[in-house]
Amino acid sequence: MITILTKATKAITLTLTFVMTLLQSVSQPAPPVASVTEAPLPNIQVRQILVDTPAAKTGSYQEISADPAEGEFNIPDTEPIRRSDLTPFYGEEYVCTIIWRATPPEGEAPYWLSTPDSPEELYTDIPYTYLAGSLIRNGVVDASECPNDGLLPNGSADTCGLEAARTAVTEWQNQFNEPIYNFANANALPAVLLKRVFAIESQFWFGISLDGYHAGLGHTTPIGLDPLFLYYPNYFNTICPLLFTDKTCEGTYSELSSADKAMMRGYLYNTRVDATCPACPYGVDLDKANSSIDIFAKLINSNCHQTNTLFLNITEAYAGSSAAYEDLWKFTMANYTAGPGCMGDAYLRTYNQGEEFNWENVSRNLVGACEAAIPYVDAISY
Repeated sequence: MITILTKATKAITLTLTFVMTLLQSVSQPAPPVASVTEAPLPNIQVRQILVDTPAAKTGSYQEISADPAEGEFNIPDTEPIRRSDLTPFYGEEYVCTIIWRATPPEGEAPYWLSTPDSPEELYTDIPYTYLAGSLIRNGVVDASECPNDGLLPNGSADTCGLEAARTAVTEWQNQFNEPIYNFANANALPAVLLKRVFAIESQFWFGISLDGYHAGLGHTTPIGLDPLFLYYPNYFNTICPLLFTDKTCEGTYSELSSADKAMMRGYLYNTRVDATCPACPYGVDLDKANSSIDIFAKLINSNCHQTNTLFLNITEAYAGSSAAYEDLWKFTMANYTAGPGCMGDAYLRTYNQGEEFNWENVSRNLVGACEAAIPYVDAISY
């Protein structure tokens, strides 16, 4: 519960600030921005993955090759979701659609649940003050001509700092478009959704958050990685032998003790998610940040699984039998930010009240700190 409250409280402060600037975004691609003048931005090496092949569109990925001796590991996710013979994969549909056994509406999908024809169409130009402050604090932008180096007490940029960092902010938020696009396709996930999650959670700065609890582009906590181990067993099968005895690893992740689960989550968090690197340029490991996009795509798919599990527990039927397609995505993103405790309680209240499972009813049954999921989902799904 402590973790849920921390995550939800963080969502309130970051999301309310973000909503105002999010409405200024442009959904159409724009010409490339000019080069950053304050400081050169490091290039991200995009890992080559399958994009335009049937395998990519059905959720297959190349293996992540690494040397365990160097604290890395190999995750060959050849079967990205657990599905029985009764839940076949229907070609180009998103993984979550299959998990829920949902039926997408006819016609064009809502923009936030779409994947454009090219990475360039993910272009945005939003004046993120938190990102601007991060770029200033880490030496990417020189705002020394501004009072207090252009920084507010909370670490975000003030008006002067944002003006000094404006070009860098635009270039920084768009340098991830290609890996976001590629990993979204590889994981059969909407690319626009994936980018918006990063925008809301971290404003594309992937170090430790100012509250000290979250890291990565998707600002997860170690316990937030729990669904990844539950629904992608290859993560458990690969990491467990690096930490524990063969006997401990004979079972499944859910059978581990709480302490052992925490150790596994912490290992993944520290080695693959937290890109903070004091010895690296600008204090971040861009290679780790790039590869972590794949992890966050899988984590969203895992939250789709968790959403479906909650519906199975309450209604004894797949989520697609109880809720509409777009509402299920909203439920999943609420689950991502507030956790299954908040969402399970909201579903149960909705069920006991005899109400339809839609976002209006379920969100009304989010109480206390869980209410932070409402502006979060609204900011993603506009």
